[in-house]
Amino acid sequence: MKKKILIFGYLPKDKGGKQETGLATGIFDLHNAIAGLETDYDILFASTDISTTSTISNLKVTGWNKSNLLKWMLKNPFKFLVLAYRAFYLKLFFRQPFSRGVGYFLFFQSLTDSFNPDIIHFHGARWGLYGNYVFGGKSKKVLRIHGMNGYDENIDDYLSFRKIEKFLFTKSTYQLITFVATDVMNDFQIKYGNPVCRAVSILNGYNQEVFYFDDNIVKDVSFIKLLTFSTVYSRKGQLNVMKAIVKANLTKQITYTCIGNADAAYLKEIVKLSAENDVKFDHISYLPQNQLKDYIGKADFMILPSTSEGFGKVYIESIACGTPVMLPAELPLAKEPGILNQTNAIVLKDGSVEEIANVLERIGERKFDRSEVASSVIQLQWDNLALKYVGEYDRLMYN
Repeated sequence: MKKKILIFGYLPKDKGGKQETGLATGIFDLHNAIAGLETDYDILFASTDISTTSTISNLKVTGWNKSNLLKWMLKNPFKFLVLAYRAFYLKLFFRQPFSRGVGYFLFFQSLTDSFNPDIIHFHGARWGLYGNYVFGGKSKKVLRIHGMNGYDENIDDYLSFRKIEKFLFTKSTYQLITFVATDVMNDFQIKYGNPVCRAVSILNGYNQEVFYFDDNIVKDVSFIKLLTFSTVYSRKGQLNVMKAIVKANLTKQITYTCIGNADAAYLKEIVKLSAENDVKFDHISYLPQNQLKDYIGKADFMILPSTSEGFGKVYIESIACGTPVMLPAELPLAKEPGILNQTNAIVLKDGSVEEIANVLERIGERKFDRSEVASSVIQLQWDNLALKYVGEYDRLMYN
């Protein structure tokens, strides 16, 4: 009989959910790749983004059904009261909203009771905090950490995140904690101390069926095309890119395209600056993954001078399409051994306007073989990483 794994994650918009972030696609793609392997595991993926149950690609997916939650609450009044008390506790000590906490507990606990999993898998510090207090019986608990928020002052309520992250890493009931990047795991150990359980880095990856080098894409070589696909707001640094284009002494025209939902005021600044300085700029609010490849393939560089990233999956997706990337040296991906090098990336000293402008002025000096760029990250295809993840499940269940 197959062992059962219950995953609590986010469902991407192009899979029928509401999420447009790389976080959501990374969570779904990882577990979809695992479900596509021949293993001893039966996987159920649960998300609050939907209310029905269906099969999406390889994954059986279920959602947030208020009727079922009410039935569970009426059938388990004592357990509900305990969970309500725990929601109050999390409000008191970790500043988590009470009503939202009760809702999450109902969702997590009702599915745990009905599916009776051997492994329960949570994603992110906030859901991980609730998951720590879910009644799991003999189930093993796994948590995946996608970045360190507790020391990022750009994040609202970062001090609460710090408290949550330290608790999860050093005192929680999890039996396995995985990290999307080695640098993030190392930072947790430096900042918070020794882990309460096995901690391992299994990198984020890319969907090789969507992101791949297409030699048939025709590029316009009359100008240099920069692309960013990420949420457009201050932490991601798109305004710095535009300021750098304006500031740089360029020998060839540069155009800039941003794909992703935008903070309206921040986008307005970028548009205004581009119009005042006659820089061609385009913004597309959202594209599903399967439509991104053409835009990436036509770009000369994908640039994202973000102030913080957990891993930076968009960089890997760009490289997989044969498009080299520009990113600041302080990001976890830039520090990850054996990933970025002279053949696929330009590593910026930092994300400042001055540094970006300096690089843009010399951009013609760097030549990239797009086929070589694409082949440099094949080890990060989700199918390869899924095998490593299954190895950790096996270790947890059978060792």
